[in-house]
This record gives sequence, structure tokens and C-alpha cells, in this order.
Amino acid sequence: MLGVLISAGVGACLYPDDRSGELEVQMIQLPTLFLKDSLRLQGRVLDGNGDPVANAVIEYRSDDPTIVAVDAEGILRAVAVGTTQVTATAVEYSAAEAVTQTAIVRGLLEVDSVVPLTARFGEFVDIYGVGLDTADLFTVTVDGFEAQVSSFTPLDPEKPNEFGRLTVWMPPPAERRSTMTVLGINGGVVFPESLTVIQRDIFEPNDTSAAHLGDIPVAFGNPALAFEVVPRDGSVRAPSDWYTFTNAVQQDRTLIVFSEVVGAETYRVFITDSLDYDGNAPADVTPFTIGPNSWTIGPETYFCEGLPLWNLVTGEEFSPAELPFPFTLVALKDLPAGTFHVLAPYEPAGDPARYEMAIGTGYLSVIAQDAAEENDYCNVAADLNSFSGSTLTIDNFRDVEWFRFSVGAGGASVTINTSSQHEDSDLDLYVIADLSAIGLLPVVGAGVGFGQDESVTLDSLPTADYYLLIIDFPGVPTQYTLNATFGPATSGGPDGAALAAEPYAALAAKREQARAGRAGLPRPRPHR
Repeated sequence: MLGVLISAGVGACLYPDDRSGELEVQMIQLPTLFLKDSLRLQGRVLDGNGDPVANAVIEYRSDDPTIVAVDAEGILRAVAVGTTQVTATAVEYSAAEAVTQTAIVRGLLEVDSVVPLTARFGEFVDIYGVGLDTADLFTVTVDGFEAQVSSFTPLDPEKPNEFGRLTVWMPPPAERRSTMTVLGINGGVVFPESLTVIQRDIFEPNDTSAAHLGDIPVAFGNPALAFEVVPRDGSVRAPSDWYTFTNAVQQDRTLIVFSEVVGAETYRVFITDSLDYDGNAPADVTPFTIGPNSWTIGPETYFCEGLPLWNLVTGEEFSPAELPFPFTLVALKDLPAGTFHVLAPYEPAGDPARYEMAIGTGYLSVIAQDAAEENDYCNVAADLNSFSGSTLTIDNFRDVEWFRFSVGAGGASVTINTSSQHEDSDLDLYVIADLSAIGLLPVVGAGVGFGQDESVTLDSLPTADYYLLIIDFPGVPTQYTLNATFGPATSGGPDGAALAAEPYAALAAKREQARAGRAGLPRPRPHR
């Protein structure tokens, strides 16, 4: 038996031996039908005792064969979307009341409901209906903007092309009153009710206080976040979205931020272990500050020990030149346990700009990580002497390499050269003196020529600790060789004593003057 039998009583006698008044007709309960479905109808006649009548013949008829067709063999076929009636009649018992059922034929793609009908950008929205299997879908759009699919759950796993729930993220920059459209291989459907879209993503307001993502044991991802039109605090400063997450144990982590709309602005995304918002900062000064022992990772945000790089010649903070890029990918090996901050700066625009962010466990890289990892920030700089002569890698777009070395009494000359294997690569080298004791990280030498090969020579480095920062200007993942040669100091080099002797107060004054020229840029400043 294919299903529940539906019955009807019958009327008075027609023949002498006809006990039709005690007979009833039953027919299989019709399931919800879908286009091109077919099934064999089944029915029977029962006597007054509930026993089947032998050799009873049941005839089936459809009120509208253009929707549901039934042949002489009792085979039902769903041929068009709609509703009609199917009737079962006992042929030999004409006085018996016929049994009638409603036959509903569903389309191959239909949307029954959307929950909730009011949502923020980046919030989960469930679509219930027919034919929502992701294998059959092209796109789901809200006001013309694609809503990325999170998951699909069929009511019956054996029939994923029938009833199911499709979960998507509400995409920006959909209008406040938006229409949802679903397109697939089986056609398209527009949901008749309007969706109300709240013009903020689910983490707002997070431009002046951090949205805490909590512990992320495996992965966090949201492809429908939005940069707002203007900062919520009403300032003219370039705004930012600010997040924190907890790394419960030391483990590999990968952070990705990407935006097709904002493009190169996401290139300034960075991660740090310390970040505060200074609401009392002047309107022409960036309000974000980092602590005295913090580090940052991210293009144009190379802070070390709470300090930016410094150009002693110009008396200004210094950011190495890099080619803008539409996304930031930071892979960190053995990130320590603790709370970390992610800042995604952007420029105000006329409409909310969409971006996506993912934070996961594991080390994601375009090419294999090298033996020096983790050395993406100064606190974990690798020993230059241990890796001189090695083949290393810029393993991701925008990956950087920090190395550390020391110059003993009497000073030294040093030559550092690199050679990249990728024809589009252009490595730049920066030698930085660690004068954090007086609040400076001056760049004392740089090799920033064009091409695959790069070198920097410093004839007289004074006694001090140093960093070597290696950046690929276009951000191309590549293998490269690194060589460092040390020798005795020669005359004519930088005066190490003078370098360290300039009064801190004077340097601090230069620093603050330089910061005033960086009005509004979404780049933090040291907290003093």
C-alpha cells in the first residue's frame, strides 16, 4: 500500500445481490505532487464488515487532465502546476458514492516563505520552498545583489529537489524595501512580499567599539558585511569596522578580508594584539591607539613594540610603499593564546559597500610556508644569521618577513641581497635600528629598486640591534633567496652615537607634528 486509503459510504441497492448500502470505496491518499511526477493510483471496495470485495474494479478520473492526467491503467501523471480533483469510482456499484481528493502539483522551483522578513546585512535568512537544492540554483538576489548561500537542508534527503530550506546571508547594499529573486535551472521566481532591510550589518555599531566574535574554535565567516555611509560618531574621520576574537590556545590562524566594491581600501586591514579608541582625539587625528608593547600586521601598518617606523631624514612616520590590493590575507603560525583585534578601514561612499571576512584555524597559503615562519611581525622576527643562504617564501599575497640581527662593538658593514623566482615580484628591503629605548624605530637603509633582484649595503652600522623587513611591492607569492654578509665597519657610514643621542623630546615633537599631517587616516597611533 502506497499510503492512507480515503473512503466514502455508498447508497441504496441496485441489484438483488447488491449490498451497496453496506459498501464503501477507498483510494490512496495523494501526496504533494511535483511536475513530471507519476504514480499508480490504488483503491478498493470494502463490504459492511470491512473486508475487501473480490475483483472489484475502481475507475479513476481527473477533473482537469491538463494539470493531472490519469490513464486507463490508473497511472497518474503531474503535467502542469495547479490544483484539480481526482475521483475514484466503483464501476460495478453505481450507487456507491465516489471518493474525491484534491491533487496539488507544485512547480520545480517555488518559494513558500522567507524568515525573517526584516533583517540586517550579513544576517541569516531562511527561504522555504521547492527546488532550492544548491545543485540546481544559479543565484539568489536581494534587490539585484547576490545573497551568498550558507546551507541547504532538504526535508527528505532522498529528494533534495523537493521541499527544503535554503539559508543565505542578507547582502548589502540592498534597499530598505527589497525584492528577493531565486534563479535556477528550473526557472525563476520572485517572492511576492517585500523584505525590510536594516541598513547596517549585524555587528554595528563597531566603528568606535569592538564587536567581539568570541572564541573561534574552527572558523568564522560572513560574506555580507557592510561598510556604512558615514561614521556613527558623526566625525569626518575615515571610519573603520573593528572586531576582536579570542585565540583560546596557541594555534595557526588565517584572516581574510575582501571586497570587490571597496577594492584597494581593504588593503589596509590589519591585526594587532592591542587597540583602543580615543574618543577625545582631535577631529584631524586618527582616534585609534595601540599599546606600547603591541605589534600590527597589515599593509601600511608596520608597528613594532608600539612604535611606527621612522624616517630620520624627514622626521616623519614611515610606511613602506606597496601596491594596493583588493584583499588582505594574513596567515599566522602558532598565534599565541589571547585576544586579538582586527581593524578594517574604508573610505566613506555614497552607498554601503559590501565586504566579506573569514577567520579560521590552520595556515592557509598560496605556496608552502618557509622554515622562518612565524616571522610576520617584529615580536617573532627570525634570526637573520640562521637563514642567510636559505630559500624562503612570500607565501601569500601581502606576506612580509621580519628578521633580526645584532651588530657588536666596533660596528660592522653589512650587505643583504635577495633574488626572487617570480618574474612579477619586486622585493624591497628595509633595515631598521631598534631604538625602542628612546621611542624610535628608524629606517637606516633600504633597497627599493625595481626588479626581481634587490640589495642594500650599509658600510658602518653602529653597535645596536636591528630588524630587516622584507616586503614584496606587488604582493606576489614567490620563492626567494636571502643572503647577508657581515664585515668590519668602514668610514663614512652613519654616526651611531649621533643617531642615539638626539633628545627624545625633540624626536617626540617631530613625531606629533608628523601625525598632524595624517589627518583622519585609519591607521592607529602609539598610545603614550
